[in-house]
Amino acid sequence: MTSDALQREWRLLSNTDPAARAALAATDPEAAYQAITRSRMQDLLDDPELPHAGELYCAWAELEDLFEIGRSTPEQFKALVRVAAQSWLARPATQSSEWLERWTRETREAVTSCFKTDGTILDGKPFQ
Repeated sequence: MTSDALQREWRLLSNTDPAARAALAATDPEAAYQAITRSRMQDLLDDPELPHAGELYCAWAELEDLFEIGRSTPEQFKALVRVAAQSWLARPATQSSEWLERWTRETREAVTSCFKTDGTILDGKPFQ
């Protein structure tokens, strides 16, 4: 991974900040979901040399999946989005692979935990 690629990636992350702010300001889970669907960071995906683009994309997409197919309550979804968005906006001012990897890991682990605990619509169980 080149330092130039990481620095370019770090600058592009700010493109997702408006979506994270909108998710934090959302008054209901649907609005939070709509906000994060705008966070997909197309700029990052357009450059395959960026070292964390795929993992970051997946973390945001898995948050969307939690709303779309998860059995967690809307309040649980909104709380998880809030934590992810707050952490995203509190990232350090200087580029950090460690921070990106930690944010991605923690976000994806939180979603996975919800899926394991609450299930998904794909597990064949009826809704309670």
